[in-house]
Amino acid sequence: MRLLRSIIASIFFKIALSLMAVFVLYDFTVCTGITFDRPYTPLDARELHGEGRIRFVPLDAFPTSTLHALADYYKKKYDLGIELASPMLLPATAIDSSRGQLISDAVIETLQANYPQPPTERLTVIGLVETDMYIPGVNWRYAISYRKADRYAVVSTARLDRGCLGIVPVSHERVTSRLRKMVTKNVGILYFRLPLSDDPRSVLYGKIGGSQEFDRMSEDF
Repeated sequence: MRLLRSIIASIFFKIALSLMAVFVLYDFTVCTGITFDRPYTPLDARELHGEGRIRFVPLDAFPTSTLHALADYYKKKYDLGIELASPMLLPATAIDSSRGQLISDAVIETLQANYPQPPTERLTVIGLVETDMYIPGVNWRYAISYRKADRYAVVSTARLDRGCLGIVPVSHERVTSRLRKMVTKNVGILYFRLPLSDDPRSVLYGKIGGSQEFDRMSEDF
């Protein structure tokens, strides 16, 4: 009996230690609302120069109201005229039934097939989907976003509601902010041709380990 209690205590200790590590390394801001980061100085929007056009594509049942809200946001902030495509259903081949997730490469291939590059100008295509997604060949359980061919990206909102230690979901407003940041990151890289950043306050931060890390990021380049 003493051995059993010792084993149980050891298991609980390891769980507590693991949760503490997650809290310190990733979830401190989303759990407490506190950030110790220095103030972030964004790039001057007047110095940003994009190339070509941008088109947002709602995939499967992604809400068009969210798509319109995103387009309005980029119009007001960067004076970008975002093209909004009609809803598009993904083929069954884009889903890995064994994992219950979308296959990132298959989603991009579908976007490329339906929205090929025009011969005379650059077209940035960003698909948005609610279904969970993963990247084959990468040792991650899931992916929030995936870019390919320097002109295509897909963003999944499936994991954007993760709250403190994964116990409770965050508010709708927090999910919306995280989505904007991920889409803005893709706009910055694909349309404005900006590099990734090592600054966790930049929306271009390149070392995101989970959706909770978006809360440290600003919404600026």
